[in-house]
Amino acid sequence: MNPEISRRAVLVGAGAMAPAAPLAGSINVRDFMAQPLLADLDAERPSMDASAAFKAAWQLVSERGGNLVIPPGNYFLAEPWRCEIAQPVNIRLSGWGAKLFTGPEVTGAAIEIRGAFNEYLLDIEGLAFDHRGNGRAGGCFEILGGHCVSIRRCTLEYSAVRAGYRFIVFAALPGGQRAKESRDDRNSLWCKVEGCTIRRRSGSEPGMAACFVQAIGAANALTIVDNCIQHCAIGVAFEPDPETGSLANAAVIERNFFETVDRAGISVTIAEGHYGPTGLRILHNRFERCPAALEVLGGAEARIHSQPPFLFGNYYTAGSVDAAVSNPGGYPISSLETRYPGFGPKIDNVLYMSGGLGLRFAKGEDLRLGGYDGTANWDRGRLSFGGQWKMWIDPGNGRAYLRRGEPASAADGALLGDGR
Repeated sequence: MNPEISRRAVLVGAGAMAPAAPLAGSINVRDFMAQPLLADLDAERPSMDASAAFKAAWQLVSERGGNLVIPPGNYFLAEPWRCEIAQPVNIRLSGWGAKLFTGPEVTGAAIEIRGAFNEYLLDIEGLAFDHRGNGRAGGCFEILGGHCVSIRRCTLEYSAVRAGYRFIVFAALPGGQRAKESRDDRNSLWCKVEGCTIRRRSGSEPGMAACFVQAIGAANALTIVDNCIQHCAIGVAFEPDPETGSLANAAVIERNFFETVDRAGISVTIAEGHYGPTGLRILHNRFERCPAALEVLGGAEARIHSQPPFLFGNYYTAGSVDAAVSNPGGYPISSLETRYPGFGPKIDNVLYMSGGLGLRFAKGEDLRLGGYDGTANWDRGRLSFGGQWKMWIDPGNGRAYLRRGEPASAADGALLGDGR
């Protein structure tokens, strides 16, 4: 404990006043606690409310920026920890070894982050949450209008949670708009979720979280990377803003592990008559035990935006993923994936491109068409033009054929070459 801080800090239950002037060094949440509360931090399930200490520590760090340290221990919060962001400061919140428990009065998120036009950094790392058997809490983090918020290396253990439970929510800050401010300006922009883990200790425990991350509205440039996402209905859910119908653009979902997901690893819901997502990148993820890696809902009634969602280099475990993409409305999806025949879900590779396409080959190199074993005939290794015209080679005679529509045999088309 920092002696300089502890001599002048707020002691919960001791009636002391908060420091009047900024203090040197990091701010330690324990410096705002009296001895009985400090002793309670060693209990397996603490019972004394630490909310006032957390509130006082945040008030100080939010005024000047810096490091807020939550040392190892078990902390009980009887009310949500509200972190208002109003000053242009950078804040780092370090909670390595700290585990947070919430009381029955917390029906929303354990930590509420509020702010807009804050293009400085709020970096939260190392916190653990225990919501096992907690049927009241709604989640761990709710970020409304927070700009440049990073949540890194945080963990959640849960079971028997309430319906609709979400680990992290990004959405717009409510309230009236300021001069020259749009609704989308009040969304949570440029945020990141990195290296986090949610899980049940045992797969036989009851209860399933609704989703790992819910991004409502224009949570633009959201990055979700290197996370372990387990035992939830949806891994990442993109939902339209209730006022504008907007969705996040330029979101990146990369190198995550999705396992035991009840409905979809990633879900996108498009409001009727509004634009679908643009610039969504889904790269190098692992999907296991989930019906669909990506589902798109509302695509038939959507307006098409500039860059369709793009899937590249993802891994789908054989026999445990039914579909790489579920897209009943036919919204444009661009993909470039690999799969050995007979293993994993069916994959249709489609690349939406504008402008000319140039294929350049070194001297002596060829463009080769064929099935996975290298052979090419009328029912494998065809070239499609305009979605209707098909061209193929009959390996029996070396002749090339062209047909509008699907061929029924090797020679069911117009002859293009005689094979000599």
